[in-house]
Amino acid sequence: IKGTQMALEKVMKDVTLIPVEVDSGVSKQPFGFEEILKGAINRARRAFEKVPCHYGIGIEAGVVEIGGKYLDIHICAIFDGEDYTLGTSQGFQIPEEVIKEIKKGEECSKVVEKIYGIRNIGRREGIIGYLTKNLVSRVDLCRDAVLMAMVPRL
Repeated sequence: IKGTQMALEKVMKDVTLIPVEVDSGVSKQPFGFEEILKGAINRARRAFEKVPCHYGIGIEAGVVEIGGKYLDIHICAIFDGEDYTLGTSQGFQIPEEVIKEIKKGEECSKVVEKIYGIRNIGRREGIIGYLTKNLVSRVDLCRDAVLMAMVPRL
């Protein structure tokens, strides 16, 4: 929520953000661009339908394979009732010991808890915060994904 608020305040005046819980309609640990994209679009559409608003914004994080390596990315969809725009965060390589468990069907936050002993990391700084010693946080990734999705609307 904080990253979304930060992004919107950069590009709009008088922003009111109404956070709503919506189901992504995808697995708890999305894998591949298509599943991550589907989750973001579902969240954006469902948020738009849930409250009176100009935009529904959905963010989904997941794992993509690139060049035999696995990256975590966030995809943002912004839905205006007719069409959506998209943006992504930066991607970062996930440690091999984490990806091995994710490939078995484990959710990243559960794997991080098991391997590194950090509870609820997905609700806090995210694995990126841990890996970068808080140089980059989950909030930063969400902010950037929302900003990139706003580009066609500027």
